[in-house]
Amino acid sequence: MLRDEKLAYQDELEKYMEENEIYEIFETMMKTLIISKPDDPIPHLLDTLQKPQTKRIFIMGPPGSKRKEHILTLADNFEDFKYEAICVGDLLNKEITKKSDMGKKIVAARKTYSYPEDDIVIEIVTKSIEQLEKEKRNWIIEGFPRTRKQALALTEMGFIPDRMILLDVKDELTKERIKQNLTSEEAIVEVDPEKIPSISQDALEEYQTHIEGVKEIYKGIICCVDGNQKQDIVLQEIARTLKLKIVNTPKRAPKIILFGVPGSGVSTQAEKISKKFNVIHIQVNSLLKSKVENYWETTKKGDPIPDKVVLEIVRERLEMTDAKINGFVLDGFPLNSNQMSFLINDWGIKPSQLIFLEVSDHKAYERLEDQMFDPVTGISYSITSNLPEDETILKRLMRSPENEHHVLKKSIKRYKEFILELQDTKGLSKTTINGENDPCTVFKDICSEIDS
Repeated sequence: MLRDEKLAYQDELEKYMEENEIYEIFETMMKTLIISKPDDPIPHLLDTLQKPQTKRIFIMGPPGSKRKEHILTLADNFEDFKYEAICVGDLLNKEITKKSDMGKKIVAARKTYSYPEDDIVIEIVTKSIEQLEKEKRNWIIEGFPRTRKQALALTEMGFIPDRMILLDVKDELTKERIKQNLTSEEAIVEVDPEKIPSISQDALEEYQTHIEGVKEIYKGIICCVDGNQKQDIVLQEIARTLKLKIVNTPKRAPKIILFGVPGSGVSTQAEKISKKFNVIHIQVNSLLKSKVENYWETTKKGDPIPDKVVLEIVRERLEMTDAKINGFVLDGFPLNSNQMSFLINDWGIKPSQLIFLEVSDHKAYERLEDQMFDPVTGISYSITSNLPEDETILKRLMRSPENEHHVLKKSIKRYKEFILELQDTKGLSKTTINGENDPCTVFKDICSEIDS
């Protein structure tokens, strides 16, 4: 077939797939398989094709981004099908009128323009969502999920958005709109005018902190819209975005595992992989620190966390819907042959790629001796190149107990023993990368391997 004929055929095929929503059909089938996990997938898929599927759209943005106005207009005027609008603020206001304990806590949060407790919001909002799902009605929601915990609650219930619209608004405009909301006649609580600037700043920072966790959960399905424009223009942009066709053909979710001794840059590279390939970065060390009470007591001696504990925590994270749909890059697991056996044989998860960052012991010690970390944020800093300018942060920097020489020596020894055993494992794609190069070069080498 000549080049011009190939292009013409490709254009014709692309047009056919878009007109008949083939991409959307594939995406819907993949979602239902992942969520339902039927014993016999073929009848399930046939049933899925014959039944109308519930459409879900999330609209997020900073305080004052007019999310409610946008979804009410869309719900009334969207061309293809009708949506039921879920306005989270209205649901919370309704709870306030009941004068319940939850309502009182919501009022307390409103006085500082801060988020109510996650558990309260999740309980109230999911009731409305579950009712609409039961009735097979399409829905569009604003202002939820606002936090990572809320997003995870939705994924655990199997509610994955078809689209998530994120309104991008400049900080100064956001603070001005918060001020307008606090001083409007519709404001539910009165606020001291002198406190409005600080409340506005706190509200903005709270949003910026929590939205990062939400964005991590919904990688690959977020569409950003410029929210600084006039309302009618923003609305047109949202409507245009919702009509865009998904042009990526269905593919198997990547399951990448990065290996390397402490100080090899595994976490740095895993985060870059996560952003470039829209996969979930599962940093097992962070999970263990947050969930294991005696973590530091154990690790500062150079001893590993028991397999039983690690396996339970990692399996719970891998079973979440976001990791199943988007794929993942594992950082810090498995650390021994027993954990690898559970991953492949017991859980049925076969990694698509094993990538080893090769770094000498000397280089690993050198890097980690230069490293300090902030116990409040968990962010690491280099003593020689990127110490924070903030004096408060600078004063609380400390060396991680895991980076002490005797601890590193044990960790490196265990790692080398495991890698020797792993090299004999057949049927897995393995690649070794020189981890002593500069981070950009290492990342390019990793990307070349993943792309190939």
